[in-house]
Amino acid sequence: MSEDFKELVSTLKRFRIKETIRDEHELENKLEHYLKEKRFIIQRQKSVTRKIRNDLVCIIGEKKICLELKKFTDISIVQQLDKYIPLYPDGLILICWKCSQSLRDVFRDVKKQITIPLELVELRRYQPIF
Repeated sequence: MSEDFKELVSTLKRFRIKETIRDEHELENKLEHYLKEKRFIIQRQKSVTRKIRNDLVCIIGEKKICLELKKFTDISIVQQLDKYIPLYPDGLILICWKCSQSLRDVFRDVKKQITIPLELVELRRYQPIF
């Protein structure tokens, strides 16, 4: 796993939400703004093929890391992500507010088996409690 990928994951874990997020589009807006403030180059709604469009792509030098956003997600997302993995050898990060335990388990197991950097960032885990 590259240092660039680790830095991006670390930055994502410091992202704070101060109000209720109504939908994925709003999450995408806030996250894009946050990452640009942190000096990351972000492409939004990037079409990779006719059938595949990613929420955000972070460009670090020559590397392109896919950021897929979901407000709530579960194991059903795996089929979608499976299509993205070959397109993003530099990394894939699923960012969600909340996900199922089964999805956490799948990520843990798959990360051990593939060489492509892969991360699940469940935002609610990193939010301060007021």
